Amino acid sequence: VLYMAAAMDIEKRDNGEKNIVPAGMFYYYVKDPVLKFDHFDEDEDLEEQMLGEYRCSGYASERTEVLQKLDSVFGTNGYLENGAKSSCVPVNVTSKGDFGRYAKVLSDEKWEKAITHTTRKAAEFGRDIMRGKIDISPYHLGKETGCDYCGLRGICGMERTEFGSRCRQMEEKEEEDIWEDMGKKEGEQR
Repeated sequence: VLYMAAAMDIEKRDNGEKNIVPAGMFYYYVKDPVLKFDHFDEDEDLEEQMLGEYRCSGYASERTEVLQKLDSVFGTNGYLENGAKSSCVPVNVTSKGDFGRYAKVLSDEKWEKAITHTTRKAAEFGRDIMRGKIDISPYHLGKETGCDYCGLRGICGMERTEFGSRCRQMEEKEEEDIWEDMGKKEGEQR
């Protein structure tokens, strides 16, 4: 989200008269996929399989004109193509023309919430660091902890015995509740 905010700021600075909107933010996993098939069939669409292996995760704009620039399967006429499913980005359209259940699309309002919230939190963290506040404060969410993937866990000095008392307990939330929380002003944060 910070990269998106920075890219949008640069575009606004360089193209002040244009309305700058995010197209998407995607995570691409660098890997060398291996396609599996029992026998070679020239009719088999290997390119489609390969695109599926390289499919990005993340979020796209829900704007039709933006989606149609991201992947031609969504059509070119200003209307979303019913039943379209991208092999490149996590978006699909139902046969009725709505976004599929697992489509990862954001409205302009949600893009704004995500950017505002993230830049506000980054500034808050920066102020804390400048004040010398660098507490060891991992999270605990379900079966996961912030220590599970931390490359510094061997040197941070926190013992397992104190983990429970120093760990921030986080609660599982539905995605819509997270968006609602992001939209609240700083003074209203829970």
